[in-house]
Amino acid sequence: MKKLLLGSMLVLGATSFGAILEDLENTGKKPAALNIRVTGNVVDSTTYSLIVKPLDSTNSLDTMQFNFDGLVIGKATTAEGRYSAGVYKDNELIKEDYKIAASLKRNGVDAVGTPTKLKEAYLDYSLDEPQAVGREYIGRVNVKATGKAKGSFVDNGVNLEVLVKKAN
Repeated sequence: MKKLLLGSMLVLGATSFGAILEDLENTGKKPAALNIRVTGNVVDSTTYSLIVKPLDSTNSLDTMQFNFDGLVIGKATTAEGRYSAGVYKDNELIKEDYKIAASLKRNGVDAVGTPTKLKEAYLDYSLDEPQAVGREYIGRVNVKATGKAKGSFVDNGVNLEVLVKKAN
């Protein structure tokens, strides 16, 4: 009974939280392995750096993620992701005026207004104009997903491109 309860707790935990699950009946021959990802960016603090980062908690430091679990065939759902962009020198936002221009690109072509047709869903990307908040800019990316057929889908071909322009 304890073994059954422990097994069902492990399954519930793994399916509820996306954890790594290994069958304990393997008598210690196979460990549970959790992937580790280490990333970094080394910059020269005496030069200017453009730093763009997602602001929502479901994102990593270098990727915006949109999750459409439970999308219904024929129904559309929209998800929003926010990002910040700023120019830094000596690890501080610069005081000079500048503007940020953002675009969404797929293979160098504008992804806004060109729906992505996957087997399971249609994806329509849109982008709000980034707004200055102090010395930093905050922008929004929206993805509208419409269910088309049962199944899972992944689209990782769109990039947010951010450019710095001189203020007029």
